[in-house]
Amino acid sequence: MNKNRQLSYDMMRSHIGVPVFLVSLENLDRLILPDYPLHPAFQYLSVVHKSDYLRAYLAHHWGGGWHDIKATEVSFEKAWDEFKDENVFLVGRKEREKGAAKIYDSENNWMPDKWNDLVITSAYVVRPYTPFSKELLEQMDKVLDDNFDLLKKYPGKHPRERKLASKNAFQGILNRVKNLASGRTHHYPLPWTYIGNVFQPLVYKYRAHVSQSLPEDLQRWAGIKHR
Repeated sequence: MNKNRQLSYDMMRSHIGVPVFLVSLENLDRLILPDYPLHPAFQYLSVVHKSDYLRAYLAHHWGGGWHDIKATEVSFEKAWDEFKDENVFLVGRKEREKGAAKIYDSENNWMPDKWNDLVITSAYVVRPYTPFSKELLEQMDKVLDDNFDLLKKYPGKHPRERKLASKNAFQGILNRVKNLASGRTHHYPLPWTYIGNVFQPLVYKYRAHVSQSLPEDLQRWAGIKHR
C-alpha cells in the first residue's frame, strides 16, 4: 500500500468496530469454497476488477461487511442489528446524486435517475444466500462468460484497466495514447463500472429489502485521499 492507502486502512480498522479481514491474493484460498471455485476468467482480470468480482463472491457465500481500503471514522457495529428483520438483504450507504452507474436495468430504468433508491458499491453489509446475492454473483459470472475469450486474449495488465469508450474519433485517439503511456491494454473488454453495472440495478430491483442506514462520515472517506 502507498502511504495514503495505509493511513486509510489503519483509520478504518481503528473505527469500524468489527473484526477486519484484509483480502489478498495470498490469503484468498481461505475464502474460496471447494465446491464453488472462482470463475476461470478471474485470473485475467485487472486488480480492480478482481476486487469487484470477489465482493460479489464473498457477498453470496459469506455475507458480512465489505469496505474498500478507504478511511472512515464511523462504526459498522450496529449495522448487523438490521438483519433481525429477515426481509433485509443489504445495509448500505445512500448513493450520491450523479454517482450511480450510467446504465439501464432490465426494465429500462436509467440508474442515475434512481440514485435516491441506490447504495454505493464500496461499503455495505450483506446477508448471504439471498435472492439478491445469488443474482449478483450469477450476473457477474455472466459478464465473465460473455467476455472470456477476449479476457484471455487481452488480460488486464494495469490495476485500473478498463474498456476504452469515446464519443468521437479524436477522443478515441487520445484515450489510446493515454492507455499506451500508462501500460494499459487497448482491447480489455470490461468497463470501469463492472460491479456497479450489475450491483446497482439489483439494488433497485430488491430495494424493498435494502436499508440505507449504514452510517456515513461527515466528510467523504473521512477527508483522506486514498490514492
